[in-house]
Amino acid sequence: KIRKHLTQQASSDIPAGLMRCEVIALLLIALMELRRAGLLEGVSTL
Repeated sequence: KIRKHLTQQASSDIPAGLMRCEVIALLLIALMELRRAGLLEGVSTL
């Protein structure tokens, strides 16, 4: 029973970690896009 419970926890933790990594990656990409947009707007105003 203990081994089965541990395997279930491990299998459930893996997708949760992947989801967190994906969310962090998406946030970083969004920040980079916003910075690029801001830089482009700043250059266009100049």
